[in-house]
Amino acid sequence: MTVYVDWPEPVVEGSAWAYGYACHMMADSTEELLTAADTIGLKGEWIQREGTPTEHFDLTPSKRCRAVVQGAAAVTTRELALIASRKRYEASEALSR
Repeated sequence: MTVYVDWPEPVVEGSAWAYGYACHMMADSTEELLTAADTIGLKGEWIQREGTPTEHFDLTPSKRCRAVVQGAAAVTTRELALIASRKRYEASEALSR
């Protein structure tokens, strides 16, 4: 099981975050994602798209650094999208059994 973080990107104007940069943290399981979030000081209720293959937390660059120090794998945004695709495929395979 792994926790993943992509690279910070400029925040899009009009988003919930008024300024700066943000990135995403995902994991192979919800439990691991929530544990990692707690470790770096995030509240579980801040999870985005909970219960879906794309569940994640939005991170500031400083929280990203903390996640990496705690063992999160740094990946590109494209790699993070591929991880979400894999999770989506695995979920559909489990439903078809």
